[in-house]
Amino acid sequence: MISITPDPPQPHSIQTRIETRVPMTEHPAQIPLPGSPESKRTSEGKSEAAAAKPDLGPSTSVRAGTEGFWFGRPRAQLNADESPAQQNLTRSETTAWARFTAEQEQRKNTDARLQAALEDNRREQTKLHEEYQKLQVTNAQMSDAQRWTQVEQRQHLEALERLAEQRVAAETEKRKEDETRTQYLLGVQKKLQEAEIRARQEELQRIHDERAAETRAEHDVELLRLTEEHV
Repeated sequence: MISITPDPPQPHSIQTRIETRVPMTEHPAQIPLPGSPESKRTSEGKSEAAAAKPDLGPSTSVRAGTEGFWFGRPRAQLNADESPAQQNLTRSETTAWARFTAEQEQRKNTDARLQAALEDNRREQTKLHEEYQKLQVTNAQMSDAQRWTQVEQRQHLEALERLAEQRVAAETEKRKEDETRTQYLLGVQKKLQEAEIRARQEELQRIHDERAAETRAEHDVELLRLTEEHV
């Protein structure tokens, strides 16, 4: 660890090796918020340091690089020659810087969580959009299928209606043919019956005529016999 001690005033100081000490509170990132306890302690520390420390001229510090140093002073190292007020001020500045770093880290973590939540929300929205599109496609397919089903049902009903009409027409035509055939058969049967009746009447008339002729012949024979007897 590099020990930093104030150098005594010299008339010929090497300017390339030393630099005027810069108060750490002048850095914008290290300025405490107004009204905070760190701000009050910093103001009180500055007043006490100004009253207790004698004016020894411009103090110098060795610039040992940026690793582990903060404006020419180590972050956690306290100068043994500093007053308690200056040490308190240094500790307050270190605490403020640590708090600022913690807040920055917390802000980064919060931003990371928010970004992750946004990514999750974006993925969820993308998933919902894809599901909505799939649902739209499914609805369109269902609509097409329903429309085709309705068309097929209508065509089937029309085919059934045409088949029923054809069957009715066929039944009507068959009924007409049956009626025509029945009328024809009835006419033939009537003619046969009439012919049979005429034949029977003719037969009866023939028998009647034969019997009448026989009766007349017998009557003539009987008259002739009677006539001969009287003569």
